[in-house]
This record gives sequence, C-alpha cells and structure tokens, in this order.
Amino acid sequence: QGSTPVHPRPAEPVNLAAFAWPRWWAGGERHDLRVHEIARGADGALEPGRDPQTHAWQWGLEWREPREISRVVVRLAEGSPPSSDLRLEYWRSNWPTIAPERRPGARRGWIGSDDPWHGAWTEALGRKTAKGDACTFTFYPIDLPELGGAAAQQLLEAQDYLARFRKTLKIRLVSHAAEPPRIAAIEAYSGSVWQESWVEVHL
Repeated sequence: QGSTPVHPRPAEPVNLAAFAWPRWWAGGERHDLRVHEIARGADGALEPGRDPQTHAWQWGLEWREPREISRVVVRLAEGSPPSSDLRLEYWRSNWPTIAPERRPGARRGWIGSDDPWHGAWTEALGRKTAKGDACTFTFYPIDLPELGGAAAQQLLEAQDYLARFRKTLKIRLVSHAAEPPRIAAIEAYSGSVWQESWVEVHL
C-alpha cells in the first residue's frame, strides 16, 4: 500500500508514511471531492498537485483507517526553494470523540467514525521548525482555536483532554508559493516505537 519500504530498528519511531498512499485532493467533500495520486518526478521529488480553485500546491498522505499522528517531518530535495509558507492540514469530522465507549449507542456499535468523504480540512496549530533539509511540524494540545466553536461540545466532555496528536485518515501540506518547494519525502510519526519479538508460523 505504501510507497516507502519498511526496515525498522528496535526502539525506532514508527513512520506511518510507509503505510499510506501519496495523494492530493480537489473540491470539498462527498461527491465534490476528487482524489489524485502523487508520483515522483525525474529528480525523485514528489510531484505536487495544484487545486484549480485555490491554486494551492498540495502533497498528502492517506491511510486506510484513522491514525494518530504526533509529528510530521518534510524532507526537502537538494536545491529546493525554502518551505517558509508550508502549512499542515488534516481531515476531520467526528474526531475528537472523547471516551467513545461512554457515548450513547457505544455498546451497539453506533459511534461516529471519520471516513474519507465526510469532513473538512483543518489547519493543525503547532510549532514548525526548520533545520537543514528537514522541516518538522509538532502539535499544540488540541483546543478551540484550532477546531472552532462548533466543536465546543466535543471538547467540553473532557476539559483536560490535551492531545498532542491528531487522529486522522489523511494529512496534506499546502503552499501558495509561486515556485513550490521540492519535497523528497514526507514522514508521519505516531507515538509508537518498533519492538522485536518472536512469532511462530505453522503451515
């Protein structure tokens, strides 16, 4: 499914980009949403898509099921223009659902879960740091300045829910620069690390 081979070492953070599809999107949601694959150019960099309505450049990742993303690292290709205007967005609808097992209908399976077609892009608020060819995004605790007033009830259910991750099916980098940066790789890390163990396979 992913385009990046996985050769982990023990205690190495899990890079979820290895299990994602490289994509970009145009339109809004539901029937208006159009999904496009991202390929690599002759120099090995990811070829961005450009939204015909907003004229913004995009590079994104999409997973089969929601993933908890704690940190995103963008690797720039050699000779790339700077990434000063890059911003990080994620797809969101039902999340954050606090303690979903306590919600009405939870025991019967009727809990809202995000899907690829119903939702909206939300700009992730956090810290962006650049060092060498790497640009790293880390998140502030989830709160109303990011989600807006419509999500007040969601956060009110757990006032101390200070998630420094974002649970989502897809993320995207957006740039409005006339000349977009050349991105060699997008890395998306969870809070997990790889561990070694043994398994027996019986044929």
